[in-house]
Amino acid sequence: MGESLSSKINYKLFELNSLKETFQLRYVGLFMLLFFIIIFSMANIYGTFALLGVKFYHFTDKQIGLLFGMVVLIPGVQYMELLIILKMYLIPMTM
Repeated sequence: MGESLSSKINYKLFELNSLKETFQLRYVGLFMLLFFIIIFSMANIYGTFALLGVKFYHFTDKQIGLLFGMVVLIPGVQYMELLIILKMYLIPMTM
């Protein structure tokens, strides 16, 4: 029992062969690629917006933070309302 648990587990953080196999699946590879593009573009939008806000509109850090909060809060509330509406109308139809 002198062997630690971490020495028994042999795993790799990233396997290129598994990634190749995944991308060979017809739709899974496409969805993974689209997911990466969407996440990458959203990350860049927030960084670019902050730089533009400071340079061209002379926003303060507080104003940029408030705008980011609104960008997240308003769609979140709309999404919750949509789920409530879908729950009201779609769930009774399935029963």
